[in-house]
Amino acid sequence: MAIDEAILTLRPKLGLDTLRLYMWKPSAVSIGYAQSVEEAVNLEGVKRRGYDLVRRITGGGALLHAEGLELTYSVVIHENFPGLPRDLFSSSIAIATGLVYGLRNLGLNANVRGTHDSDRAELCYLRGGGSDVLVNGRKISGSAQRRTGKALLQHGTLLLGLDPEAWLDTIKVPPGFKANNFKLRMTTIGWELGRCRLNEVINAVVKGFSEALNVKLVEEGLNEEELKLAEALKRKYESRDWTFQAGKR
Repeated sequence: MAIDEAILTLRPKLGLDTLRLYMWKPSAVSIGYAQSVEEAVNLEGVKRRGYDLVRRITGGGALLHAEGLELTYSVVIHENFPGLPRDLFSSSIAIATGLVYGLRNLGLNANVRGTHDSDRAELCYLRGGGSDVLVNGRKISGSAQRRTGKALLQHGTLLLGLDPEAWLDTIKVPPGFKANNFKLRMTTIGWELGRCRLNEVINAVVKGFSEALNVKLVEEGLNEEELKLAEALKRKYESRDWTFQAGKR
């Protein structure tokens, strides 16, 4: 989370548009900026499983980023990026289309939801957002966006696999929601393809974002300024004050 914020903060200065793909180790629960930890998270389950807990700077609902079972994407671009709609709703859909193209490159029937629904469940995957990516009608990715200055950050998830019991043990769900209900609302690369080869997925996603944003992507690491700022921001994300109090302000 500190790296995402560092790239966003430095985008106006450095002029670098970025697609970042990463995974989580150890597993972690992340909550949206405005959420209450107590209302969204089963803290005992998080502690018992040895998972991390972190608050994002973006909105949305709680997520379990399970080690080895999820790929996270992060896009940081100028708000006047060529061809990008100016408003948050339309721009979030345009960016999520990169993931749609990536999934189609894998042979999957993917599309962006394009509309919001009124369900405000604490668990992100039980909410219906306009930039949700669906495969055969079930949610495989949710995303959220933050704008600061002249740049925007959109990061989102891509489910490679799913352990329903781990989600139920760490994130609060509506009464009566059971493990077998997950397959009615959510899906994964593994479920859809019967396999999940990480390099194949990464290559397809990179190609998809390149196609959707009409850019040539060049593989590079973080530069010195981004690393230095991320290290400083790390202290914020590790603090109990940020994790438990930020959404209450």
